[in-house]
Amino acid sequence: MNIVSFTLVGSGEADRWLEPFLKQLVPLVDKIAICLNTDGSKEKALAVKYADLIVEDDREWGKYQNVIKRDFLERVRELKPDWILTMDCDEFLDKRIDRRKLEELAGSPTDIAYQFWCVQLWNDENHWRQDISFENTRFYKLAPEYGLSFERQPLHCGLAPLYAYKYATKTNYIFRHYGLMRFEDRQKKVARYAKYDPKEQYIGKSWYQALRNEKALIKPFEENESFYNLLPPIIHKKKLPQINKMQFKQIYLFRNKHGRVVEAVGEKQRDQILKTKGFSFVQEVRNFVNAEAPVVPAEEPQTSPDLKEEFNQPSPITKPDLKTAKRGRPKKILSDLI
Repeated sequence: MNIVSFTLVGSGEADRWLEPFLKQLVPLVDKIAICLNTDGSKEKALAVKYADLIVEDDREWGKYQNVIKRDFLERVRELKPDWILTMDCDEFLDKRIDRRKLEELAGSPTDIAYQFWCVQLWNDENHWRQDISFENTRFYKLAPEYGLSFERQPLHCGLAPLYAYKYATKTNYIFRHYGLMRFEDRQKKVARYAKYDPKEQYIGKSWYQALRNEKALIKPFEENESFYNLLPPIIHKKKLPQINKMQFKQIYLFRNKHGRVVEAVGEKQRDQILKTKGFSFVQEVRNFVNAEAPVVPAEEPQTSPDLKEEFNQPSPITKPDLKTAKRGRPKKILSDLI
């Protein structure tokens, strides 16, 4: 089984959790794929140290996020993954998840994707915000026959294609999110959202309101069996539809002279691109026209109403030590997108 990671790296990540994040991936996956959306030399150096595939994409993140991810996924396909572990570089997986567990999940004859609980750490590693913690797809089977498009919006488009959200099985595994833990990081994120989504149209307004709320209730957190037992088990499995009963539209993929993948929907657009110089045909895919998978509901962020109210055993979670990081296995760079 070939498991490949999928991660996008922005500016300043090397000074936060990038290296310990990458270190956790080494024993979990066969190959590490990184898309660099940064000019930072530190981020590039860490990518060279750990990654098997490096793609550099300089398009503006807040305007072209879904397209950047779609194009990156096309490059990841070159590694021929069976399953993809998709994570942000400020996230750390459940201590119960190892390579054997990932293979066990991937070995299911019916499941095509899995959602894990996002534990939003707040102020320190010993507290979290339950009201803005939610389930999100982080492990999925690569199934191009169901379409590889992400949510078609520049922000909050998810970390996986639409089918991986629509047909994901919910589990009681978690990942710890450090991206909102520090006050200064929250302020930067609020400012970024205000710039790229001033009308608050790409996600529920309550999500933005929650991020700005510094007086919200926080609860003690310790990753142990007591906490795991408070989470719901696998609560449902959505049955994957049969291919021959689905409605599709034909999508033709081309690569332009800069190496970026361009979609042509339908034969008319395909024929127009075929007449244009500088484009080379990549492949034809069928995209499920009814797929839809918002990361969170339109009105409010996903929360966990089934969790119990008491969390009385706080203790620190040891973060991997940047200073003791060992050099990863030799890699190659594929960065012809620039």
